[in-house]
Amino acid sequence: TNRKRSKERREEKTEKVERKKREDRIYPRSVKPRNRKYPNKKNASQLN
Repeated sequence: TNRKRSKERREEKTEKVERKKREDRIYPRSVKPRNRKYPNKKNASQLN
């Protein structure tokens, strides 16, 4: 029963994360301040 509860909680967390990702996609890129010093792989090619 306790294990079951923790599993449910974990699924809730992943739902929240996915929702966040979806929201991020809606907003334009310029809204988020990016740290240029440590780019992620996606925009690393844009820096060079």
